[in-house]
Amino acid sequence: MARGRAHALASAFGLYAELNWLARTRLAHPERWLEGRVFPQRAALLSVPELAALAHLPLDADAPGLRRAGARSVLPPPMVPEPTPGAGVKALGRSDTGARRPVGLAVADVRHHIHLMGATGFGKSTLVAHLVLDDVRHHRGAIVIDPKGDLVTDLLARLPDTCADRLVLIDPDDSHAPPCLNVLDGADIDVVVDNLTGIFRRIFTAFWGPRTDDVMRAACLTLLKHRAHTGQLVTLADVPRLLGEPAYRLRLIPTIKDPVLRGFWAWYESMSEPSRAAVVGPVMNTAPTPNATHGHLTLWLSERSCARRWDDMIRPDAYAHWHDPTTTNADSPVLLPFFLEYDTGSQPLPRVEAKLAGYAAFTTSTNTRPALLIHTRTASRDRALRHRLTQPARDLGLHVATSSADFTTHTPWGPWWTPLHPTAPRTTLTGLTTQWPHLTPATIDPTDADTPLTLPIPPRPPTTPDGR
Repeated sequence: MARGRAHALASAFGLYAELNWLARTRLAHPERWLEGRVFPQRAALLSVPELAALAHLPLDADAPGLRRAGARSVLPPPMVPEPTPGAGVKALGRSDTGARRPVGLAVADVRHHIHLMGATGFGKSTLVAHLVLDDVRHHRGAIVIDPKGDLVTDLLARLPDTCADRLVLIDPDDSHAPPCLNVLDGADIDVVVDNLTGIFRRIFTAFWGPRTDDVMRAACLTLLKHRAHTGQLVTLADVPRLLGEPAYRLRLIPTIKDPVLRGFWAWYESMSEPSRAAVVGPVMNTAPTPNATHGHLTLWLSERSCARRWDDMIRPDAYAHWHDPTTTNADSPVLLPFFLEYDTGSQPLPRVEAKLAGYAAFTTSTNTRPALLIHTRTASRDRALRHRLTQPARDLGLHVATSSADFTTHTPWGPWWTPLHPTAPRTTLTGLTTQWPHLTPATIDPTDADTPLTLPIPPRPPTTPDGR
C-alpha cells in the first residue's frame, strides 16, 4: 500500500518536465533519510513560486485522508423565533442541528438588512422569493430589484391575482412611459417641503447654501399652497417655471395669503435679471426642467457644415433640430428647426442687425422658415440686442429668440429663451414651437449632418481670484 501511494505521489510531479525538471530516482533505505530530514546530495534549490506550486494543499475536494475546514453547524439560539400564524415572523427554513425546528425572522428585524451568502444553486433567490411572497400575502409593501430578471419572472408567475391592483412593474426594455412618483404629494405641506429640501441639500452639498435652501423652500411652498387653494396638480417640474416665467408667477402668487411667502416674492421681483439668475442658478440646475428629459437634438450642423451649404447667403454658428416626442402640435411631434448665432459681444449692434437681412433672404429663396436663436455672453448684451432687433425682425417676418450665459449655465434647453416681443416670457425650446407653430426646417440631406450633440454652452470669461 505504501509503495502504491509513493508511486502515485511521484506521478503527480510528472508535469514538471521542462528545463528545471523533476526526475524520479530510486532511494535506498528511505526510512533513514525521512527520519533524519537529510537532503540528498543533489538537492534542488526552489524559488518561492516553485515551492508554492509543489507544497500546497490538494485542490481535489475528494483527496483521500484530507479533512477540510468548514462552517460548523450550531443550534439556533433560543431567542430566534418560530414562524407561527399571526406572530409577525417571516419563515427562513429549518435548523439542521439538534431537534429540527422552524426558524424565522421578525418583520421588524428584516428592515435592518439580510445578507444571504451561498454558491450558485444553493437557493438564495428561492429564499428571497419566499420572503417577498410572504410580504404580499400579509399586504406589506415590497420592492424587488433584479438585474438578471429570473427572480422577477418567478415572482410574476406565483403572485396571487388579488395583488394585481397593487403591482407596479418597471422594465427598462419597455418602450412605454414608466410609472411616475410625484414627490410633492403629501397631506402635510411643511413635512413634504422639509423632506424634499433636505434630500436636495444632501445630494448637492457642495452647491447648496442657505440662500439656495430658501429659494427651493419658498418655491415648493408656493406650489403646494396654490394646489391647496385651486386643486391643480403641481410637480417638481413646475419649480423652474415658477422661478423663470413671470407670467406663470403672476397666476400663482396672487392666490398666496402667507405674508412670509408674499414678502419673498416681492424681494424676488425687485431684483434685476442677472441678480435673479445668480440666486436661482443652483436650484435651476438641480430641479427637473419641463420636457428637458424628453427632448433632444436630432440634427446638428456645425459652422463649417453651414458655410459649405449656405455661405452665399448666411453663415450661422450652427443649425439644429430640437425634437420632443412627448409633446405634439397638430398631432405631430414637436420639432424646432433653428439657426444658432453665438454673439460674443465683439461685433457692434448694427452689424448684428445686418445679419437679419441674410436670414430673411434665405427663408424667401428656400421657402422654409427656421427660427433664429441668438446666445449672448451677458444679460446686458441680451437686453441691448433685444432693443435693437425687435422691430427689424418683425418687419422681416423672422422668428428670433435670445438668451445669455447668465441663464443657460447647465440646461440650455430650459426656460431661458425669450422671443423678440416686449411682453414675451422666457420659455423652453419646446415652448417656442407653441408660439411659432408655422416653422419649417431647412432642406438638407440628413446623412450629411454632423454627429448629434448637446446644445453647446460657451465658456464664461475667466475670473480673477477676487471674483471679477
